[in-house]
Amino acid sequence: MKIPALLKFIVVVVVAFLIFSTPGYISGKPIPASLVSLYMFFVIVTLLLAMTATDEGAGKLFGPIKKILLAKRYRPLAFVLLLIAPCLFAYKTYSYITVGLRAPAEQRIIHPTPPRRLSAYGKKYNLSTLKNPYRKIEGSGKEFRGLVKEGGVIYYRNCLGCHGAQLSGRGHLAGGLNPAPLPFTGSDTIAQLNEAYLFWRIVKGGPGLPVSARPRMTAMPAWEGHLNEADIWKVILFLYDYTGNTPRSWKGKETRARISPTGRRSRKRDRALEGLTPIERGKGLYANYCWWCHGEDGYGDGPAATRPVTIRPAVLAGRQSSISSSEVSLMMPPPRDLTDGTYKFKTTPFDEFYPSDSDIVRAIKEGLSGTAMPAWEGVLTDGEIEDLAAYLKDLGAMEPPEKNSIDYGKAEASGKESVATGRELFKDRCTECHGDKGRGNPSKSLKDDWGFRTWPGNFTRLGGLKRSNSAKEVYARITTGIAGTQMPSFADPDNKKGLTTKERWDVASYVMSLKADYKRADGGNLIRAVRSEAPLSSDALPGSPEDSLWDKASFKTFLLSPAFRGEGSLKTPTLVSVSIKALYSDKGLALLVEWDDPTASIPGLNEARKIIGAEPLPDTLEVRLSSGLDESLDAEALAKAELRRHPDFEGAGLLGWKSSKKGSEAIYEDGTWRVVVRRSFDSEGANPEGLTLPVAFALRDGSNMEQGRKYSTTGWLWLAFEDDKGAGGYLWPVVVFLATFILELIWLKGAARSEDGH
Repeated sequence: MKIPALLKFIVVVVVAFLIFSTPGYISGKPIPASLVSLYMFFVIVTLLLAMTATDEGAGKLFGPIKKILLAKRYRPLAFVLLLIAPCLFAYKTYSYITVGLRAPAEQRIIHPTPPRRLSAYGKKYNLSTLKNPYRKIEGSGKEFRGLVKEGGVIYYRNCLGCHGAQLSGRGHLAGGLNPAPLPFTGSDTIAQLNEAYLFWRIVKGGPGLPVSARPRMTAMPAWEGHLNEADIWKVILFLYDYTGNTPRSWKGKETRARISPTGRRSRKRDRALEGLTPIERGKGLYANYCWWCHGEDGYGDGPAATRPVTIRPAVLAGRQSSISSSEVSLMMPPPRDLTDGTYKFKTTPFDEFYPSDSDIVRAIKEGLSGTAMPAWEGVLTDGEIEDLAAYLKDLGAMEPPEKNSIDYGKAEASGKESVATGRELFKDRCTECHGDKGRGNPSKSLKDDWGFRTWPGNFTRLGGLKRSNSAKEVYARITTGIAGTQMPSFADPDNKKGLTTKERWDVASYVMSLKADYKRADGGNLIRAVRSEAPLSSDALPGSPEDSLWDKASFKTFLLSPAFRGEGSLKTPTLVSVSIKALYSDKGLALLVEWDDPTASIPGLNEARKIIGAEPLPDTLEVRLSSGLDESLDAEALAKAELRRHPDFEGAGLLGWKSSKKGSEAIYEDGTWRVVVRRSFDSEGANPEGLTLPVAFALRDGSNMEQGRKYSTTGWLWLAFEDDKGAGGYLWPVVVFLATFILELIWLKGAARSEDGH
């Protein structure tokens, strides 16, 4: 069958678009939209030139379109086709006019050219000849393996939060980092580098990048002041060993290839596993991947869980835990003790202690959201995960469960009636722990069976559940409870507030209805400041979080990450994200900053003291806003910048700021802080339209004993002042639409006459 020319054209264009777009999104490194548009332009032009080189080819390509446009029976379809081009050109015109509301392009060179010489630790190094001093004993066996293990301990105690347990660049504390941490796995990072290069990058971090290669927002610290030289070389040994990569040399030659016993799978290793039982194979996998967090014997005391501290134990004040006074927790919640067989998230009934095999497999495959436990699916094969599950069952001396998984009954549709019923049941059963609006703000102190303070899930935030955010998952938790915590089973007949199957589905429906879409952190680093509707009024900028003027602006949500400021930095944050609105007028700027906090930590407030068991430190918000686009804001300057406590913005330059005449207002309600921060411009009639300025937000949860260097931050974002284009912003797209449509009609009329002439 002969394929029509027009269909060929459409298929080639669609396939080309998929080729340019899809692989990038799968790999997490998409091609910029502007570049895809350019590629598609060349593809379309090339196709048109090739297919219309002759009159016959042009007739075959455009003949069907011409036939549809001229035939009376196809007029409705013809009208739709005629609208496509005008709408497209009008949209492009509007996009061009509003181009100012975009974050500036940020330069980022993945592997910048290193300096020839490096000064660190009171010495000077020649990077072209520098070698890892421990490579000379690589063939020594046990001694070398010990150094690799020491490097792993250092990595998991210092680098896990950003670069992750799998060295994939997706650490549990890295959500708010932009740019994201680099992965060490794969063939495009450390596999292309030598060890001297890594030594330079770790020692000097982002602040030590050459001026020509500085990504101004990098969060990579300079480790020179926190790790000694030997520690860094050991970490480098571990990175190559774990990933199975071989370091390069400056001369382009690789060092001797080897098979890493803790690295990726190999044929040699697969042969060694033949004849072993699933438990024996699982034990080997545990030793490779799991002990760093869960400990060599499974007690949850791996090097990633705690570390010795040289600071005073006062940092633990107000925190109830089983950690000794000479150690500080690096994770919250801490890694699970696998020896007692307790699994929080299972589908076996509340009166069945042991989980099912599928529960254990699922925990390994999917990980747990909001914790350091990553998803191992894709890293380990299904067979390896089953072997690991077999070993974990043996480690916990677990017996097969005597009862089958819970009965889900008939899943009820999430209609208005179900949600309304669930709301009343939730109010009666759940608010003491989860808060009136499900934001995880309890009215009492909660601790788990291991003595750690716990916080209930925040149902308004996407990802607020440790497992998948679905009504079925919520139903399962209500039915089975969460082992080791104060979350009971509402299917337990001894529970005076128990729920029937239908009631549990109603509560699940209500919980799912609590999700706030605006709290979804969908990427990007731009906050749009919208011009207030009354620019000449003294009340153009709202002073209260509840002012109706805020309705004009939209929230933009960003994830938070702990800031690294050396010893004593925050490792166990409780704050997850912050949502921001921005309004401006001719007189100044107003920001509405909203974030969920399980307690209102105000010194002297009895409620907070009762929940945390100690006098709380104050919750704080800090903001840094620079008004000077010509100000040096490279990585080194940003790393040294201290965020100022609200409402004192920092900065001077193009706009200039002065103290606000009206005080800012803060409201804490149902587990959420809402704070308005206002600043006035130095001069009357300032015109910030079209400006894009760097801004950062830092928050502290006083109930988590956060102060000084302990805080969570968005990192550096961009605040863009909406350029009010006036009527022209909408007039020009309309003009382009009408002009294109009229030209089409003129062409169509001429084509009809030509057709009649034949």
